[in-house]
Amino acid sequence: MTISTVTEAVTRVAIAGLVAASRRVGTESGEVRFLALEDESGVLECDLPAAAAAWYGRLMTTPGPYLLRGTPRWESRAVTLVVDELQPFHQRH
Repeated sequence: MTISTVTEAVTRVAIAGLVAASRRVGTESGEVRFLALEDESGVLECDLPAAAAAWYGRLMTTPGPYLLRGTPRWESRAVTLVVDELQPFHQRH
């Protein structure tokens, strides 16, 4: 699946790309991460909730590429991928 086709998805998806931007935000439940994931078809905003950021954030040592799995969330005509799995692309299975 490419970033441009995530907008058509309604269930869990897997997508690969490079991290174009990353931001960490501290919350009461822990640190969350917001990513802009890019592939040849576009850019996708991704959220790593606190639990996912704590577990997978340590794997993010380079811009990637990474394989992300999660569920699309729609807000005001924009889609964000809520990530529940992340791995460096070369370690995918």
